[in-house]
Amino acid sequence: MRMLEVNHGLFVHYVPRLTVDPAGEAADMTGMAAFDVARFVADVQDFGVEYVRFTAWHFAMVPLYPSEVMRRWRGDHAVFPRDLLGELIVALRAVGIDVQLYTHPRDGHDFSPSDQTRTGWGVRGAHGQPDPSPSDFDRNRWNDFIAEAYSELLERYGSEVSAIYLDEGSERGDSEWVVDYERLRALVSRKAPEVVVIQNYYGNLYSADVADHEYGRWGELSSSDGETWPVFAFQSVSTVVGSTWWAARADPAFSVGYSVADLFRYLVLQISACRVGGGMAFAAGPFTPGGWEPGVAETLRAVAAIIAPIRASLHGVRAIDRWPTPDALCAAGIEWGVAVDTDAATYLHILTDTAGDALELPPSLDGRVPVSAADLRSGRAVPLSVGAGGEVRLEGIGDVRHDLDTVIELRF
Repeated sequence: MRMLEVNHGLFVHYVPRLTVDPAGEAADMTGMAAFDVARFVADVQDFGVEYVRFTAWHFAMVPLYPSEVMRRWRGDHAVFPRDLLGELIVALRAVGIDVQLYTHPRDGHDFSPSDQTRTGWGVRGAHGQPDPSPSDFDRNRWNDFIAEAYSELLERYGSEVSAIYLDEGSERGDSEWVVDYERLRALVSRKAPEVVVIQNYYGNLYSADVADHEYGRWGELSSSDGETWPVFAFQSVSTVVGSTWWAARADPAFSVGYSVADLFRYLVLQISACRVGGGMAFAAGPFTPGGWEPGVAETLRAVAAIIAPIRASLHGVRAIDRWPTPDALCAAGIEWGVAVDTDAATYLHILTDTAGDALELPPSLDGRVPVSAADLRSGRAVPLSVGAGGEVRLEGIGDVRHDLDTVIELRF
């Protein structure tokens, strides 16, 4: 199975009939097609992320490009009038931002009855529920339709994106009776062999590479107390900072509800723990034709401002073996901080002041010992000593301490 090589992202849903404009009105395809790509890319650069995961299709499965597969199977009403996805991919890649595509392989419950009949979904599924009815669901026909849709997507964009995200669609983790995942995986491997397959995890990874843990203002992140949010060593994390996964509220009274400091600290912890890549993606959708729900852009820009001087310690790094972050760690359980690794250096994120002026680390699990230490922000050397048992001691931490995150670069 493959891993992701990026850690800090933005998960964007932009969906006909769900996304609203700044007045709070849901947009049809014409309104959605007026999306301001340049404004969006400028915002994303301000947010300082490594990657964007953008919707290829979601509600009612309308791809954000002129799909001949949709035209052939369903008719012109399911065909988007602009290659918005292609334009976005080109524009994001031009500024060095990695692109992933979100998709949904079992969204027939949002189709019209005629489309349900044409695609094999059937019309007897319970209203408002994500499942077709076994009494008239044609699995072979549905998966023929899905295979053609993904084949077209991968032929258009597979060489330009790093990952495809498959929405599970069932909290029971039983979607294999609907989706032929082995067929879908074989198709991805054939059409875009370098693409990583991601899936939101509800107990069954099917044929995907990377599990993603969704926080949609539920579970542990239903609390605004960042001390309680656990990290995931074998799942990336996506957490909603807007009102939901897409722009749904223009109400100026809406608040993100999470502090910038807590979001930054959780990002650091999750990146240090995550062994499958992907780290953490903040989830928020733009209005059509552009802009964000109240507080979203300000929050993401504030997180980016904290990251900017220590970017080398968060972007392009990986979970460390010598001083690993334990699975399910919460900020409340931090002794001093966490460490991350690159080929060139190890970075210590000192997130508490309990160590005072000195920090002592246990012997590294790989037996290697550092030869130098420096404050990442200033480049100032930090006195370093190694004990007879391999324990590492850093002195003078107080001289370089930063209020939120003191980052020390170790060289070996």
